[in-house]
Amino acid sequence: MIGIVLSLMRRAMFTMKPFNIARSTAFSRRRFNRGLAIAALVTLLASPLACGRAPQPIHIDLLSMLALAEKRPPATADDAFFVRGVQLDGRTIPAVIVPQPSRIVWTVRIPRRASLTAHAGLVPDRTGKYAGDAVFRIGVSGGKIYEKVYERRMTPGSVEADRSFVPIAVDLSAWAGWQWSLFYRPSETAWNLVFSVDGTRSSDTPLWLAPAIEGIK
Repeated sequence: MIGIVLSLMRRAMFTMKPFNIARSTAFSRRRFNRGLAIAALVTLLASPLACGRAPQPIHIDLLSMLALAEKRPPATADDAFFVRGVQLDGRTIPAVIVPQPSRIVWTVRIPRRASLTAHAGLVPDRTGKYAGDAVFRIGVSGGKIYEKVYERRMTPGSVEADRSFVPIAVDLSAWAGWQWSLFYRPSETAWNLVFSVDGTRSSDTPLWLAPAIEGIK
């Protein structure tokens, strides 16, 4: 396949006759096609197929990186920012218990075709009653840029659906891969994934379940 592409590029570079591409500017067909050939060659060499390898799946378990993450406020209780197993659909899923308000910031390099998955929810106090509501947010930041990619207000006291753990799926492909830019290179940037919870009462316990990134290498 690569040999065919190179053959077509050589033909485009050396066999075409000149022509005027615009009234006021004289370009030759050879020069025009040479530029296309160079662009095609760069794209080909940058692709995984040119290196003889197929894309490999990547799984980033954010909870395994919790010790390296920035956590606010600083943990003062034994059960703050603590990972425990939670039952979900008959399975035990790891989850991090966080105070409210709180913030966790993971710094990661996001792979190509990346998506973020997780669950979020509130656990009532010991009496089994919910004290208030909470807003779960996820954002991506780098330098002076911050973009919110997920937000949900949960009111389990009055909304039955909010009494379950809510699934989260976010497309992160805009912060990964290769872009047509000399300056914006997301694949070379370590991005901050910001998980935050803001609540009206402190007796309900917020949880982030199994936050992870799936992508390809």
